[in-house]
Amino acid sequence: MIRVVELPLPAPFDKLISEDYFLISLTFGLKADKAKKRFKLSYVPPAQSDKWYVYLKIEPKIPDDRADFAETRLVLSRTTFLPRQVSFQQPNGNEITWDFPRLVTGAAPRPADFEVKLPGDDWRFIRMRKRE
Repeated sequence: MIRVVELPLPAPFDKLISEDYFLISLTFGLKADKAKKRFKLSYVPPAQSDKWYVYLKIEPKIPDDRADFAETRLVLSRTTFLPRQVSFQQPNGNEITWDFPRLVTGAAPRPADFEVKLPGDDWRFIRMRKRE
């Protein structure tokens, strides 16, 4: 049995960009002046043998961002400037790393790609009442 609970809709995307979600705001439309106020961005020279990547270090300046992460390392492909790796160091010292060994640009996802398939014939969805 899978219980489905409808959640309230999130804030409009443009509001998320301006205030919350560090990675989204940095990636999608955070203006340079706001980025400079919120983050210290530094170029990190690669090892002499590394000719493939560009390394950036991002540190939070304001308390709200420091509560989310202590430091981020963004690794970009030198040829495309697309992300190769993103590492977050959380305030407690834990590190989360996303690795993107291959990015597909121009992908065309279909609605079927997002369909939920039940694990077996004896499984079913139960819709729960919406919580306010």
